[in-house]
Amino acid sequence: MLAACHSAVEPPLPPNAQAMTAPAVYTTWWEMTEACSGLVGQLSQVRWYQVPGSETLPYQGLDNVVGYWSAASNSIVLAGQVTLDGPSVRHEMLHSLLQSPLHPRGDFVIRCAGVVECIEQCLIDGGPPPTPDPSIPLISAADLVVALDVAPSSPSATTNNGFFAVTVSATNPLDTPARVSLPDSSRSNLGTTFSYFIQGPFGARSNVVRPTDMSAVTFAPHERKIQVFDFRVGFDTAQGMLQPGDYHVMGRFGPATTPWVSKYFALQP
Repeated sequence: MLAACHSAVEPPLPPNAQAMTAPAVYTTWWEMTEACSGLVGQLSQVRWYQVPGSETLPYQGLDNVVGYWSAASNSIVLAGQVTLDGPSVRHEMLHSLLQSPLHPRGDFVIRCAGVVECIEQCLIDGGPPPTPDPSIPLISAADLVVALDVAPSSPSATTNNGFFAVTVSATNPLDTPARVSLPDSSRSNLGTTFSYFIQGPFGARSNVVRPTDMSAVTFAPHERKIQVFDFRVGFDTAQGMLQPGDYHVMGRFGPATTPWVSKYFALQP
């Protein structure tokens, strides 16, 4: 599904669209998007709409759009089922901060990679990555400095609508550029970059990122790349919430042979 993101002229709202108040967690997601982009804006100036219960929105002849930003009124319209999907919402927030309908490569693919969703048309719009410099040394994923952070540090069902973020970072320790060689690369992707494994009293879950854009494995000197994984505290397991209790989360950059970094923390009711 796509984020269409833009209109210079105010399009008619989709049928059944309703004005919505930004949930509390949007303040945190806005600050995350400001941080990665280096831009500053006013969340209070954005108008929010949703189409309750919908997976996609009708937009300029497209049928697989989950959200879009309109320049005419600085409005963001979301399919109801993605109003609490962090990467999709932060994608539209970045458009609002940029005040642009475009998908500049430097913003969506480089600076805010791992924070905002950028797939399919977004990657195409940003243009192809530069041709790799053959002189850049190859390093293994194990050569990177990997760290993990949980924010807020004591997640609670009553804070940020229950949302918290596990951020895995990977830093190039060299004074020179470097390209990471991933042994599990394939014709369709570059291999496994970021991944997590989280386990608690009610089971475990995991996920991996397998990008297609060369920027994901090419590091500037001392560059730090991040991947944000969004979670929510609560009792609705059908919605993927994690119930309160003690948890162990691990993160890494690279294939299954790469060591994990880990942290223990508690989810509060």
